[in-house]
Amino acid sequence: MTKLLRNLSLRARIAAGFILIAILSTVLAAFMGSRILTRTMLDEELKQLRQDLRSASMVYAFARDSVRQSVQGAARSERLALALEPGGRETVPGLLARIREEQRLHFLTFVDTRSPRMLRALERDLEQPGADRLPILDYLKNALSGGTSAGTEVLPPESLRREGQALAQQARVPIHSSPDARPEVDSGLALIAATPVETSSGFKGVLYGGILLNRDTRLVTRIGDFVFGARHADDASDGIVSLHLGDVRVATNAATPDGEGEAGTRAHADIGRTVLSLGKTFFGRVHEGSGRQLAACEPLRNRRSAVVGMLCVGISDKPLLDAQSSMTATFLMVSGIGALIVLGLAFFLTRAVTDPKGGA
Repeated sequence: MTKLLRNLSLRARIAAGFILIAILSTVLAAFMGSRILTRTMLDEELKQLRQDLRSASMVYAFARDSVRQSVQGAARSERLALALEPGGRETVPGLLARIREEQRLHFLTFVDTRSPRMLRALERDLEQPGADRLPILDYLKNALSGGTSAGTEVLPPESLRREGQALAQQARVPIHSSPDARPEVDSGLALIAATPVETSSGFKGVLYGGILLNRDTRLVTRIGDFVFGARHADDASDGIVSLHLGDVRVATNAATPDGEGEAGTRAHADIGRTVLSLGKTFFGRVHEGSGRQLAACEPLRNRRSAVVGMLCVGISDKPLLDAQSSMTATFLMVSGIGALIVLGLAFFLTRAVTDPKGGA
């Protein structure tokens, strides 16, 4: 290499130096410029995603409060008070079914705690070591004290079957590519509320109800419409909202090519570690499904403050990649033009240096 440089004329060596500097500066400017702008754009997208997650959380909290208001309103209704009077008990199941349909709840149950037998059974259940397996008991206990409570809970299969076989069936979500022995989710992520029932003739019992979120797209669609608007309608891979029971997605507005929801997929390991294990909010770029996404997830906690699931929003990073490619091409073009100008100046400079008489 050294021998080759020695054989070159001074003009050629100076020109080669200028060409090398121009090429290196062009590549470096294109790389550094696109890198800085991409980082800036990513930070802005994540900042917007934080706001999107706050908005999604607000809609979720509103849904929880709506369940509480629906159950509380039913408990205070005159028609329920009349049905609970002597002689009207036979009409209670049919009335609760009608109220459930009107309020778009999945279950609504009255517990007659005036019955000594029922009260003893309830107290016995509350005292059992495994009472945390039946989260509804916590809500019933609070209602017996005169309080109204609402929250997110995981209902085990036995609780779902008690409310109806259809609910137990709805809760079952097959897990795709499951590495463990569990082929499906059979517990249910639910919004629950319970309130005391008091009429003019006194305390009657407890009314509790709620909605099962597994495979129910109403809430995730509502969140998606509020947060992303028409963005998801234009691109099904963009503006994704998901509810997870543990790390398994049980409800989402994301759809497969056949139009079915992508329930049953697991969250990225980084998301599960941050949200489920540490109880923190996750913001970042992860590989989900067929591509990469910018995702934001927060923990869903039950009445005992344990993390039972996640609320996630995500957007495709394709626009970011497209912008990065476009910026890189722009930088290369601008830098290339600059390099040509430098080479033109180099030509005249080397000519002037190596041939001063001719330049004069």
